[in-house]
Amino acid sequence: MESGRTFEAKVFIDASYEGDLMAKAGVSYIVGREPNSQYDETLNGTFPFTPTPFPKISPYVIAGDPSSGLLPRVAAQPPGPKGSGDHRVQGYNFRVCLTDVPENRVPIEKPASYNPLDYELLARHIATMTHVKPGPAKHSAVGLRGKGGDLGISFHLVPNRKTDSNNGSEFGSDVYGLSYEWPEGDYAKREQLFQYHKDYSLGLLWFLGHDDRLPIEVRTEMQRWGLAKDEFADTGHWPHQIYVREARRMISDYVITEHDAKSARHAQDGIALASYPLDSHGVTLYVDDTGVLHRERGFYVGGFKAFPISYRSLRPKPGECENLLVVSCLSASHAAYGSVRMEPVFMMVGHAAGAAATLAIDANCSMQNVPYEPLRDLLLKEKQILKQATITTQPADQAAPHDQLIAEVQKLVAMKITASGDDWLANAQKGRNCDGLKVEHLLLQMARHFEPATTLPDALRILTTSKVLASTAYWQEHATADRQCSGENVRTVIRNFVRLAQ
Repeated sequence: MESGRTFEAKVFIDASYEGDLMAKAGVSYIVGREPNSQYDETLNGTFPFTPTPFPKISPYVIAGDPSSGLLPRVAAQPPGPKGSGDHRVQGYNFRVCLTDVPENRVPIEKPASYNPLDYELLARHIATMTHVKPGPAKHSAVGLRGKGGDLGISFHLVPNRKTDSNNGSEFGSDVYGLSYEWPEGDYAKREQLFQYHKDYSLGLLWFLGHDDRLPIEVRTEMQRWGLAKDEFADTGHWPHQIYVREARRMISDYVITEHDAKSARHAQDGIALASYPLDSHGVTLYVDDTGVLHRERGFYVGGFKAFPISYRSLRPKPGECENLLVVSCLSASHAAYGSVRMEPVFMMVGHAAGAAATLAIDANCSMQNVPYEPLRDLLLKEKQILKQATITTQPADQAAPHDQLIAEVQKLVAMKITASGDDWLANAQKGRNCDGLKVEHLLLQMARHFEPATTLPDALRILTTSKVLASTAYWQEHATADRQCSGENVRTVIRNFVRLAQ
């Protein structure tokens, strides 16, 4: 240890978010994103994207004046070509617990380091919105919202009138850029980054409650909220850990990839299941050579079955370290790690690591030589779930697939999502295609059921947030004039919308 103390054990388990012990042990790892070509994936590497409002937002300190310099956290040049690998890491933030219960509320204080320029992009973004006001969000009874989404933070309610507040918009509590230094940083560097993220987040809450560029109704609503007095009492009611979404990732001889999540590959030595969509938050804000602000976006791609996590992804390559298992920084590509990095998965993987360590100690063998069958049997005995349950029976009264489509299209007509259901009944099915322009109109009408939408990017964002769509890339390319959309895909969208819009 840095203190000079020494610890000896037969097996070590690195359960840290950063993989510090793994790195000190000389194990192979990566920080950042692999190129798509490395594992034949689609979501790794750089991911440039420009939402519709961005061209309206100047990235310069003085709007429209490049000589005034770039606003904080805006990179001066684009990342590499789409799909190329680099060192960048998705943004970190704090999951803040707020409450509006007066007797349990600690008022938000303006941090001493408050810099208005930190929130200038958000202010300019809000200025492009319409209907900026307090009000219910899709998944919460409260919120600060505009046509473009939440104003910086979300207000997901949890018991006792508290929130689990996460990043809420393009320029919200996620801090792009500073996360790059965290994985390899020493304790002093991480403390510096921790404090910056904390001051930035407190400043964001202060901005939402006090900046006179926001409507008075928004400021008044935000001032009703504060930190929860009975949470994190020993750290000033602030979370004691920053949200490290991704840091180092081990490179073992089994790297979990998109192919596992999409069931194109199936590990035969599974010790736990992952089931969350492939998910990464935004990575970079940058300006191009014409002065237009861009965001290198994250991704959210779901619709997959639960998939097994290979035991081999927990232990180093043979010959690197024989008595180490890695839980949180296990061997996975950037794309696949978006599903693996959920806390319930870490709990299951931690359980498996403990079981494997026990077997290795009892057998006096390396972690690489732990036999899978005894490990599997021990995990099953301890009620670990290693296979997704399957439904093998079908209710006798379940409607035939086309009858279901008829009922769902009738609901679309009744909700005035579409004027006529004839085209969808004829073409929204396997083996047929739907006109791309008609699909674009359908998606816009569906999105308007949830909130105002004027463009296809607006609609795709809303429908993805509402879980109608798992991802946007397909529809960006096909839901347009002179293109065709798979009838089977359109059928899925109709089914999802009818289920979620009720």
